[in-house]
Amino acid sequence: MKETVAAINAVTDSTKECHVYSSFETDGFVNKMNNRGYNDYYDRLTIHPYSQSPNFGSGDNPGAFYDQTMKLAESSGIDHVKHYVNIMPEGKIPVISEYGVFRFTDTLVCSQTRAIYIAKVIMEYVRLGSPYIPKHCLVDWYSKGADSLGPTQQAVIQAVPQDEASTQTGEGEFKFFATPSAKVFKMLNNCFGENVLDAAFDFTDTISNGFKAYSSLIIKTAPATTMLR
Repeated sequence: MKETVAAINAVTDSTKECHVYSSFETDGFVNKMNNRGYNDYYDRLTIHPYSQSPNFGSGDNPGAFYDQTMKLAESSGIDHVKHYVNIMPEGKIPVISEYGVFRFTDTLVCSQTRAIYIAKVIMEYVRLGSPYIPKHCLVDWYSKGADSLGPTQQAVIQAVPQDEASTQTGEGEFKFFATPSAKVFKMLNNCFGENVLDAAFDFTDTISNGFKAYSSLIIKTAPATTMLR
């Protein structure tokens, strides 16, 4: 593929690039490619850092649900990606194409708590070098269950079927509403720039389980606008 792109560039006087993505999200793949001298065969590693389900739902203490979700954001959502960044050879970068609190159908996956989860992991994925960070699904049916795409309320936008509308064929009238996570995407999309600057707090509060209470991301846009989130 890269040879083909190089040939196209030579003919069209262009500078197109070709990147090879691997979906083998395992230590074994990374180590074997490195040990056998095959690192040039791929450029980026696709990672799906889904967390497990929290131990608390909407019928429990909402504060406990928040703390557990923030813990999962760091331990499963962020540390999982950091692990691959640390073991991959220099020059390889992670590509986050799916992420979230998986196989959890409680209505709290459509809450502000999960929106904070999404914001927290996105900021870290930017720092870790992911060139783009889409969600697994933009629109899904609004329901209390799950489908082939996972828990339906994890989608960014919810499609609510009206009378006689079919979720099997997509025919009929639907109404749509944006989840709190959609607001996070809108906010971050409006403020991203070219350069991520180093940022640190003099002191970081922790929540009840010892994990960080807040995160930051400082981005510099051209020519000299700095945005803090």
